[in-house]
Amino acid sequence: MIPVLTPELRFALKHWQEMDQLLEGKKSEYKELRKEVDQIYKRAGVDAKERILRIASEVSGATRVTWTDRNVENDWGTWGPLRKPHGKSVVAWAGIYFDGGKRGIPRIVLTVWPKRGMSGCRLVREECRGQWHGQLFIPQEDLEDWPAWEGDAACVVYHAETLTSRSTLAETATHTSKAAREFFRIAMPYLHKLGTG
Repeated sequence: MIPVLTPELRFALKHWQEMDQLLEGKKSEYKELRKEVDQIYKRAGVDAKERILRIASEVSGATRVTWTDRNVENDWGTWGPLRKPHGKSVVAWAGIYFDGGKRGIPRIVLTVWPKRGMSGCRLVREECRGQWHGQLFIPQEDLEDWPAWEGDAACVVYHAETLTSRSTLAETATHTSKAAREFFRIAMPYLHKLGTG
């Protein structure tokens, strides 16, 4: 069984804030350490791309999303337009990302960017809250818990699954696919309304 987290990916997700600070620093005394950190990031990015695209291919069977493979190794995720079943128009954008959160606990995160920005996110959260079994987050409203999402467009996180050293790629792909199928079954009428209203 293939683990979803490689050692480099686990390390980078756990220590991303410290690694970013080190890479952004200007002190020459840490030059060698910055080179090592940069190499860890690059290896983690390659691993992230391979795993995210595998998970995305599973999710594609449950939704009508055309995932991009552009820049996945740098974003540690992918995104794509979500279309209504039997339709061509884009009703929202969906995403799958690795995230470390503020505590450095690795997780896989499924997102949706409804049309109409923050007001669209709030509408989707409110309309789906009673029907959806999981929690619904808008990271831009809680940057303390979602620090990596600062400056990103408003979105709704509908699935955040904690990953451990025992999490396998196959299990994670199955869980995310099931979550996406169930969430979009509930959310699609509201997303369609936002996209056409």
